[in-house]
Amino acid sequence: MSIDAPISMAVVGVGYFGRFHAEKISQLPSAKLIAVADIDAKRASEMGSLFGVDAVTDYRDLLGKVDAVSVVVPTSEHYQVVSAFLEHGADVLVEKPMTSSLDSAQRLAEIARNTERILQVGHLERFSGMVETLQKRIHRPLYIDSVRISPFKLRGTDVNVILDLMIHDLDLILCLVDAPILSVDAVGSSVFSGSEDIASARIKFANGCVANIVASRISLKTERRMRIFERDQYVAVDFDRRTIRTVCTAPESLSVGIPEIETEEEDYRDGDLLKREIDAFLRSVASRQEPVVNGEEGVEAVRAAILVNNSLRSHADFVNEIDAGLCGPKKRSQPLHSVGMHSMAGADSDAGEILVPLVDLKTQYLSLRPRIDARVHKVLSEGRYILGPEVEELEKALARFSGVRHAICVASGTDALKIALMTEGIGPGAAVFLPSFTFVATAEVVAGLGATPVFVDIDQETFNIDPDDLCRCVEEVRRDERFRACAVIAVDLFGLPADYATINEIAARYGLFLLADAAQSFGGSVRSRRVGSLASVTATSFYPSKPLGCYGDGGCILTNDDSRAQVIRSIHRHGFGADDYSAIHVGVNSRLDTLQAAILLAKLEVFEDELKARERVAHYYGSELGSVVTLPSCPTGFSSAWTAYAILVKDRSGVREALAQAGVATAVYYEAPLHLHPAYAIYGNGPGSLPVCERVSQQIVSLPMHPYLDEATVGRICQIVTRALS
Repeated sequence: MSIDAPISMAVVGVGYFGRFHAEKISQLPSAKLIAVADIDAKRASEMGSLFGVDAVTDYRDLLGKVDAVSVVVPTSEHYQVVSAFLEHGADVLVEKPMTSSLDSAQRLAEIARNTERILQVGHLERFSGMVETLQKRIHRPLYIDSVRISPFKLRGTDVNVILDLMIHDLDLILCLVDAPILSVDAVGSSVFSGSEDIASARIKFANGCVANIVASRISLKTERRMRIFERDQYVAVDFDRRTIRTVCTAPESLSVGIPEIETEEEDYRDGDLLKREIDAFLRSVASRQEPVVNGEEGVEAVRAAILVNNSLRSHADFVNEIDAGLCGPKKRSQPLHSVGMHSMAGADSDAGEILVPLVDLKTQYLSLRPRIDARVHKVLSEGRYILGPEVEELEKALARFSGVRHAICVASGTDALKIALMTEGIGPGAAVFLPSFTFVATAEVVAGLGATPVFVDIDQETFNIDPDDLCRCVEEVRRDERFRACAVIAVDLFGLPADYATINEIAARYGLFLLADAAQSFGGSVRSRRVGSLASVTATSFYPSKPLGCYGDGGCILTNDDSRAQVIRSIHRHGFGADDYSAIHVGVNSRLDTLQAAILLAKLEVFEDELKARERVAHYYGSELGSVVTLPSCPTGFSSAWTAYAILVKDRSGVREALAQAGVATAVYYEAPLHLHPAYAIYGNGPGSLPVCERVSQQIVSLPMHPYLDEATVGRICQIVTRALS
């Protein structure tokens, strides 16, 4: 697109690299360089004279006077300078790394979002035609090897080699792999500076890819190369020679049974990459479109660098302990910060030893450890344990994620259900319809309020409440003068949202309050509408094993109804009104602890990636087991959060025993529907009354399901299931 009027720009920091920014900006017709700023008065004056622009020593003199700015100061100053310009209405191009800490990088990205400013991070090679080709050509990398070596320069030593050089490759690999990091194991050493000048990192990703990265700034020459391996091709990239060499199998040779190898080498002469980077930034400023490398991507590169740094520190601490004679090598059987996906290919297990758990919270924590620890440490240092600022921050984030106006966090998913029903005045004489095939909490809250649970059968494919049987049950209750048909609780079993289009229509027809029990489905959607917005009120759980789980109990109520939200907020805090001295409702004490909110905020940052990883695991299972077992259903237009992967098998005990022998955990959700539980039998009609859920409960078994399962492990699990059933 054309840029009508030149964009007024300044460059803050005109040292070695900053002067090149000023030079390129002055050459571009879409920009007008009007000022430079540098703490060195002599250098600022020289650059001002060279480019014929104003020169200042304090960047604050330029606030509010330019449309956009290039920030090329030491990394330690990035946050202060960038945040000031964003908050004064300027768009910002900041050199990499975005900042030296994850917290400050995240805050900059948030400021850019809140101020609706463009924030572009200067990862230079992302603007090369080579990288554009790689992004189109690479689909599922299995292994990536990269080397980045550079001569030592004092100007780069405000950060270590990871933030100075390795971050280039971290950024490139993140954009090619497009999957969460599972584990990092790194070592490094200082040679000339006070921080690491050489480092090596091995990184494992959730999709199975492994990357080995070496960075050094103590060489006499420059070397920048990367090798990428996929199942059907090998790509070698030489960033110095600007070439891409691709080796693959010739498609036409496959038909004759003897594959031939094709080799292609491409030259790229991109010209001036810095000018391309600045020109792309200016186009984003003019069009108000997201830049090539936005703030969120800058955050992810910093996050990866911090993970490498943390692993490196762990390794260094261990070596220091050995040197000090405090421990011996035999005490450490594994790297201190080495975390891997559960892999069991070719492994056998003694019965009882769990190699593959149903849910792997340990691996998740070690993967997210820096961000979780930082969030928790902040709460501990501030001491605001009840209704601290993290709770409100989480509520806003959950509402934004779900597409609703209100999210009210409570102490548990069970409390979320109870408070939602209390808000509607559900009590004695009220009949509440719910599926019998669910966790006991759904019925527990109904009976606990003095109302009557009415059990409904489930759909045989989705395992969710059957709309036809719901209508049958409602009609029966309407003929019984002892009860009032008041509400229906639709449970989203195993992560799949219920058929809300139909259930909403039924609820409207009979005048029922519809409550979505989304304890297992937060993150799911129906035709692009997220769980939380599918019913008038939604209750969810943050129990640790849920897709978005804390490290204890927690829950949330979501709604678009302003008046309901006001009552819910009162009830969950003892029924208080505007102050804490006058109760306007009969309430309960159900608050989410600040520490749990902090943990959830950290996990929410990668929640989208983890949902994608769960979807991949479900796809692996489905592709291997489709002809052997009855697979879980996910209708067209529906997206499951895949809290559990539940299959139906005829020989459940045989399958479970075979998996247990191999160290694979399984579970049965649920061995008996609620209408057959002793405590709830009085509300049901006995065995045979709800045939679908009774049959399903005899055949169902859940296999391991979490974002950190790799394809090989799922394949091995499927082999065991297939063998057990054959």
